[in-house]
Amino acid sequence: MSREFVILTIIGSKNYAFLNDYLLQLSRVQRHWTRLSLLCRLTFSQNLWK
Repeated sequence: MSREFVILTIIGSKNYAFLNDYLLQLSRVQRHWTRLSLLCRLTFSQNLWK
């Protein structure tokens, strides 16, 4: 199930509090993954230069 579909479904059901919650969760996860990938990239580049 795609995010867009979930968001559209929530909008369709007019459950905006839930939508807000969902988007918050999504951005938190997004941030977490960006941080993780940055960390991986850093470690990787440091290993390259050793």
